[in-house]
Amino acid sequence: DGIRTRASQRLSFELLLVSPTWQRIAEPYVQSLKELGVEMRVTVAQPADYQKRLRNFDFDMIVNTFGHSPSPGNEMIGYWGSEAADTEGSQNVLGLKNPAVDEILAKAVAADSRQALRFQIQALDRILTCATYVVPQWSLTYDRVLAWNKFGRPDKHCSQLFFETCVRDTWWHAPEKADKLKTAMEAGVSLPKPE
Repeated sequence: DGIRTRASQRLSFELLLVSPTWQRIAEPYVQSLKELGVEMRVTVAQPADYQKRLRNFDFDMIVNTFGHSPSPGNEMIGYWGSEAADTEGSQNVLGLKNPAVDEILAKAVAADSRQALRFQIQALDRILTCATYVVPQWSLTYDRVLAWNKFGRPDKHCSQLFFETCVRDTWWHAPEKADKLKTAMEAGVSLPKPE
């Protein structure tokens, strides 16, 4: 049937999903893997069953994100630390146990400067990327931000007359911008870009 085998074991695994929304995104991957001789089955589980399987690491593959702040810290130990790999319900969904990663994480959390933190995070990134623990689905080259263009800044805030620098941090509701926004929304016209 075109699926690779070794010692009578098929190259086959399950992608566990919590929502049918992801199924549409997974299907092209199923087809691409099949062309390589790999069978991927897609299972959409009920939320309670999905959480139970996730908590017990009872899956082959899942869709996941690894959120970080601009200053990564302790959360990384939960994502990548060896101890978390054996902790039921942890976020180390990869089951990653790597002494080099553990050492980097300890140094990153104890970093005493931005430069030291950056060095450790780049080393971690090299290990995680080279080991191919994840299959990226997509990325965006931009950030999506929605801003209602109904605010402005006064030339001078009455309480800040002597502190000119404070004015740039003070926002005011601008009725004329709010009216323009409301009119555009009611007319179904594309909204004006922020000034």
